[in-house]
Amino acid sequence: MLILGNLRIRTVTMAATTLIALAAMACGFTALNFISALGGRVNYAADNTVPSLGVLSTIQSRAGYARIMLAQHILEPTRAGTLRIDGKFVQALAQTDASITGYEKLVSDPQERTMYDAVKREWGDWKAKAMPARQLSLDLQTDAAIALYNNQLRAVGDRLDAALQREFQYNLDISRRSGNEGKQAVSTSYNWIIALLVAIGAALLFVLLVLRNRLTGPLSALTDAMQDMAGGDLDRVVPGRDQSDEIGQIANALQAIKHGVEARTSAAAEEQAAVQRQVVAALGKGLDQLKAGRLDCAIQQAFPPEYERLRVDFNDAVGSLGDVMGEVSGASESVRVGSSEIASAASDLADRTSSQAAALEESAASVRSISDAITETAKIAGDARQNAQLTEREAIEGGEVMLRAVAAIEEIQRSSRQMEEIVSLIDGIAFQTNLLALNAGVEAARAGDAGKGFAVVATEVRSLAERSAGAAKEIAGIIKGSGADVANGVEMMTRTKGALEQIVSRTGTLASMIDAIAVSAGDQAAAIQQVNTVVAQMDTSTQQNAALVEQSTAASRSLAEEAVRMGTLVGRFTMGGASRSASMRASSAPSASAYAPSSAPSSAPVLAMPRPAPSHSAPSPSAPAPRISVGNTAVAAVQDDWSEF
Repeated sequence: MLILGNLRIRTVTMAATTLIALAAMACGFTALNFISALGGRVNYAADNTVPSLGVLSTIQSRAGYARIMLAQHILEPTRAGTLRIDGKFVQALAQTDASITGYEKLVSDPQERTMYDAVKREWGDWKAKAMPARQLSLDLQTDAAIALYNNQLRAVGDRLDAALQREFQYNLDISRRSGNEGKQAVSTSYNWIIALLVAIGAALLFVLLVLRNRLTGPLSALTDAMQDMAGGDLDRVVPGRDQSDEIGQIANALQAIKHGVEARTSAAAEEQAAVQRQVVAALGKGLDQLKAGRLDCAIQQAFPPEYERLRVDFNDAVGSLGDVMGEVSGASESVRVGSSEIASAASDLADRTSSQAAALEESAASVRSISDAITETAKIAGDARQNAQLTEREAIEGGEVMLRAVAAIEEIQRSSRQMEEIVSLIDGIAFQTNLLALNAGVEAARAGDAGKGFAVVATEVRSLAERSAGAAKEIAGIIKGSGADVANGVEMMTRTKGALEQIVSRTGTLASMIDAIAVSAGDQAAAIQQVNTVVAQMDTSTQQNAALVEQSTAASRSLAEEAVRMGTLVGRFTMGGASRSASMRASSAPSASAYAPSSAPSSAPVLAMPRPAPSHSAPSPSAPAPRISVGNTAVAAVQDDWSEF
């Protein structure tokens, strides 16, 4: 059943798009509304609350610094020191006044205005009482100034600190309250956005359901039908023809296309069947002629273009078969002539075996001399191999010593880094000691006469801390220089180690090469011994050659008889142009008398033994490839080989 079946797909899609757009606009408007409210709170915190906390912290810091300067002013025993501290005290008063005056524009409400007025009042009271103490200190009336400080200024300073702390806490509470309100606004906006997103999700689900029912489902069914028809299934029923929308129009158009394709396919099938019958008849006639032994049965009638390649291949195959049969006919004649020549060559072979005995005797003497020389070479190569192995072991031991040296230098480098960390720790301790000494001086000043001695000790401690920090910096510089030298040493040792490793590698390679030479020399000695054995066996083989000659003669006669039989079989075929080519090749074949061997055997030269090669070496690339010859060419090759021997 179609959802909203009385509406067209265009109307359904536009309505779905409008619904989703309205839901998204509502979600965006809600988010912007809550973001605007949250932005107002954030701007207030950035413009008032946070700067208020910063300025109040500055006021506390500067007021505390002014109180410390007044204490140092009173405790300073010299006129020059008092005047120096007096300038800092006046500057601290001015900075504190400026900070308090500048904070007035950051007052949030009437309640904070009351707190701000209390801070101004306490600060003015403290300044009014601090001026007489300052004057007494300038007059070097230290005891009177200390008494005034302890009796009046300390209490006023405590009230000032309390007033500043109350106002700071008030601004901190405002900041926390604004943060809580912002969190509440974020939570509310989150809930609203979640609700709107759920509504958008429901709308999307409804839209997807409608699109699947009205669009994707029918289109998928139409796609399957078109794929089946493209595969040849024209009996496939086209779905969706009863719909009144765009899908129904597409289905009806596809049904019309289906009827047209069925009509054209039927006509093409009839035409193709007629062409195939014509091609099969022509090929059958040609195959019948080929079965009867006629190799001139080429098909002259042209085939349709899609079958023309089949006719050309059939004609080429018949022509190739005719050429092969012609070649076979010529080869049978060559085999007959060659068998006669082999018989003649066998008789010459018997005459030449007698000359081999003398050559073998001279060869044995040469082989013995070469064997003695190679044995001496193998002994010398063995001594060189032992020396090379000794050199390789010494180079490896030197490399191990170098590795231990590099490890020791790297350990020194790690110790230098640990010393740098210790010096850094000493520098930090000196800095903390300096701060503690400063605080101790301030507390000693507050203690009055009872803390004067402690103030002197604190001053000395500060001096010692400063000297310790300076010494730590000098030590750090020395250690850094030492570390750089150690790093350079490590780099040089690493390069030396690499060079030594190359020496060890090349020494090993040289030892391997000498070892290979020694093994090769031993193999050559063994090979020469084998040659001695082979020379002895050759004499026995010479006696066996006579029997082989008789067997070769009998085989050549049998080969000639088979060649005549092959010619008779080939004569059964009618080859047309191929037979003419075969007869031309037969007429141009040389006669047996033209290649008859000479009755006088050539004198056999003495065998010259070559220098023996290692047993594991590859054969020389210049060695001639084996020759495969037939007929008179084979006889000539045999005669040349025996002459060289």
